Amino acid sequence: MAVNSIFGCQAACRNIIRFDSNINSLPILSSYPMKQISTMQVHLGFIKKPIRRHLVIRSSSPADDLNIHSDPTMDESTSIEKFYSFVNDKRLDKIHDQIAENCYFEECSFPQALQGRKEVMEFFTKLVEGMGHNVKFKIENIVSKGDDADNKTAAVLWHLEWNQEEIPFTRGCSYYEFSQDQQQHGLMIKKARIVIESPIKPGAIVLILLKNVTRLFDENPNATLWLLRRPHVIANFIVKVYSKIFAPIINPLISGYITMWRFMARIVGFIFSLLLLITKFLPSNL
Repeated sequence: MAVNSIFGCQAACRNIIRFDSNINSLPILSSYPMKQISTMQVHLGFIKKPIRRHLVIRSSSPADDLNIHSDPTMDESTSIEKFYSFVNDKRLDKIHDQIAENCYFEECSFPQALQGRKEVMEFFTKLVEGMGHNVKFKIENIVSKGDDADNKTAAVLWHLEWNQEEIPFTRGCSYYEFSQDQQQHGLMIKKARIVIESPIKPGAIVLILLKNVTRLFDENPNATLWLLRRPHVIANFIVKVYSKIFAPIINPLISGYITMWRFMARIVGFIFSLLLLITKFLPSNL
């Protein structure tokens, strides 16, 4: 009975070792992490030796391999977080890598949208220069949606901070659409719309204006359609009226106003420096 048990164990071990020797014939990817799935000890009389086997299962589908080994930026939220981190760190090279060649960038503070990677990178170059060393973007919330590779979007709420202190009137909301980069298996921004908080808070006046404008639209539908389909006509008309009538009067006033405030800022700075100098000579116990 004992002999049969010993021979049975030996036969089982031979089958296990034979199975282990055939593992190399399986379609195993060397790029996958090796995972130890079992440790077995065989007790055959005086033999007590651990036998460790590493079994790796790989997908035979290239699409599955792509999903596993894809770049972390495949996730929309991760891509947005990295993007704003690059802006804060002034990594223009990394920003460049996340902007698609035919990117359409709509910044609502600008009269026209930015077309192409070159114009978008010029915008970000000026942006990071204007931020200085202490101004950073602070992300408040990110909402993403990714049904498939061609329909990945993300919306982010953010504000600007100086030395971790929020700057007033710098809250914004950005909406991004992504395209799939076939070479790096990552996401690139193909379209963006950015809306920034206005420092002017008209309040209920906006609702009154909306009511009056809507009434005019309803009473003159044909003229409304013509104006809405040609918004540049209105803008050009306003610019011409301003340059011909108001500019000769308003521009000198604005220039004088700016010069006055520059002078006042210099006086305040001089007074502040003088006070700091005086405090250095005062006794420390005061």
